[in-house]
Amino acid sequence: MNALTSTSPQAQLPLIDAMKMVGTQLIVLHHLAFYGPLSDYAHSLAPGLFSWLSAHARLAVQIFLVISGFLAAQSVAPGGALTQRPLGPLLWDRYLRLVPPCMVAIVLAIGCSALARALMSH
Repeated sequence: MNALTSTSPQAQLPLIDAMKMVGTQLIVLHHLAFYGPLSDYAHSLAPGLFSWLSAHARLAVQIFLVISGFLAAQSVAPGGALTQRPLGPLLWDRYLRLVPPCMVAIVLAIGCSALARALMSH
């Protein structure tokens, strides 16, 4: 049984993980190339690269849309067989798994933004 057909929740999907890694880096680079004070200065250092990043790297979001659909389908139909688990508990489990880390990330981002605002003048 290969990694793509394993029903184990611990099964690793190296190709999926690699695509998510590349996608996250492209999105971070797109934000650095397109938004904020860094983009003004960095564009003059490598205009071709930063033009490409600002115009095309945002398309990496599509990677996440496709992968999330694949992983959601895999969670409700492991091994290709639809589970008969009720939707409510499934959604609640997903909420409990995803929302706390998201809230921590949002609080950290707000804190970092406040710190950066205090330390920078643009």
